[in-house]
Amino acid sequence: MGRRPVERTVADAGELSLPPGPPLPRPVQAVLMAFARPAFLQGCLRRYGTCFTVRLPAGATFVVVADPAMIKAVFTGDPDLLFAGEAERMRLEPIVGRESVYLLDGNAHLRWRRLMSPLFHGEMVRGYGELARPAVLRQLRRAPSGRPIPVHRLMHAIHLELSVDVVLGIEAGERRENLKRLLDRTLKWTTRRPRVAMAPWLQRGSRWGPWAWMRRDIAALDEALFEEIRARRSNLGSDERPDVLSALLRAAEREGTPVSDRELRDQLVTLFVTGLEPMAAALPAALLLLLRNPPALARLRRELEDGQGVYLEAVVREALRLEPGRTLVGRRLRAPLQLNGYLLPAGTTVTPSIRLTHRLPEVYADPLTFRPERFLERAPDTYTWIPFGGGTRRCVAAGFATLEMKTVIATILTHGNPRLATRRAAAGGPRVILDTPR
Repeated sequence: MGRRPVERTVADAGELSLPPGPPLPRPVQAVLMAFARPAFLQGCLRRYGTCFTVRLPAGATFVVVADPAMIKAVFTGDPDLLFAGEAERMRLEPIVGRESVYLLDGNAHLRWRRLMSPLFHGEMVRGYGELARPAVLRQLRRAPSGRPIPVHRLMHAIHLELSVDVVLGIEAGERRENLKRLLDRTLKWTTRRPRVAMAPWLQRGSRWGPWAWMRRDIAALDEALFEEIRARRSNLGSDERPDVLSALLRAAEREGTPVSDRELRDQLVTLFVTGLEPMAAALPAALLLLLRNPPALARLRRELEDGQGVYLEAVVREALRLEPGRTLVGRRLRAPLQLNGYLLPAGTTVTPSIRLTHRLPEVYADPLTFRPERFLERAPDTYTWIPFGGGTRRCVAAGFATLEMKTVIATILTHGNPRLATRRAAAGGPRVILDTPR
C-alpha cells in the first residue's frame, strides 16, 4: 500500500488532536516497539504517512515524524516548549544519572553543553584521533588471524578499547582491564539487553531479576569511575593527558565552574551510552556494507593507498544513513504545539525518526542501496541526514564519533585485510576473516 500523506487541518485552533496511528492496544504496541521496532514503524509510515501516533502503556503518547520539514520545526522549536531531557529521562536516567547533559533541559543543559562542546572540536578531536589508531591496532593484534570472528564482537571489542583510551585515558594494567570489564557489563543494558533499561517502571524497586542485576552492574562501574575521578583530580596540575576526563577537569577549572564527582560521572557514562556507544552499532554495519559491495570497497582501498579521505567520508555518511546508531530522538511538550495541522496536547512526546527519514525515497533515490557516491554528488540538506540529532541538542561528540568510524574502517582495511567468511553464519551473526600481522 502506498504512503498516505497526512494533510488534515484542525478546524478550531483550540481543539487538541493527534495524528492517526495503529488502533492496537497499548501493550501490543509496546511489544512491537521493543521487539520489532523497524518493521512496526515502517508499516506505520506506509499506512499513515510521515506523521503518526504510537501509544504505549502508562499513558505514554508518541507522535513520530519523518518529514524533514516537520523535523526542522521540532529541532528548531522553542526549547522552553520542547524538552528533550524529559523525553528520555524514564528510559536512561537509571544508567546515565540525573545530572547527565543528555537529560537536562534549560540553563542546566546549556551550562554543560558550553563546557563540553569545545572538547569535541578542532585540535581536541585531532588529539583524540591520535589515541584512536593505536587502540584499533592493539585490538586487531588480539583478534584471531585467519579464523572467522563475528563482526559485531570484533567491532564491540575495538570500540570498547578505543572508548576507554579516549574518554578515560587509563594506561595498560589491571585497573584499565577492570574498568573495561565493568563498562562492558553496563553497556550491555543499553545494547544487548535494552528492553530492561527501556522499561524500568516495570521493575523499579525490585530486589531480584534483571532490574536488580542492572543496578549492581551500575554500582560497580560507579565505584571504579569515582576512584578514577578522585585520582585524576589529585594530579590535575601536572596532568596534560589528552583524554576527555582530563580535558573536562581542566576546562571546569579554567572556567571557574565547580563540578562534583557525581556530575563528572554522569557526563562520562553519557558519552559512553548516548555519544559513543551508538557507534558500536554503526561500525559493524559499515564494515559489512563495504565487504558486500566490492566496487565501493575497491574504490576505498585505492583512495586509502593514495592517502586521500573524500570517499572514506562518503562511506561513513552513507553507512550512518542506512544504519544510524540511534533511531529515535524525542521532545516532550510542555504546552500544546501546532504541527502538521494538528494541535498536539501537552505531555505528548514528538519523536523524529532518524531511520525512517534516512530511507524516504523522495529524499534519497533508491534508499535501501548502499551508494556512498550520493554524498559526493550532493550534500544532504540539514534535516535529511540526522544520525546525531539536530538543533541545540545535536550530539556534542558527533565530530569524534565520525572520526572514530573513519579511523576504525581505514585501520582495519589497511592492517587487517578483512573478508567475509563464506560459511553460513551461526550464532553471533555475520563473520569476517582477518589477516593481521603478529
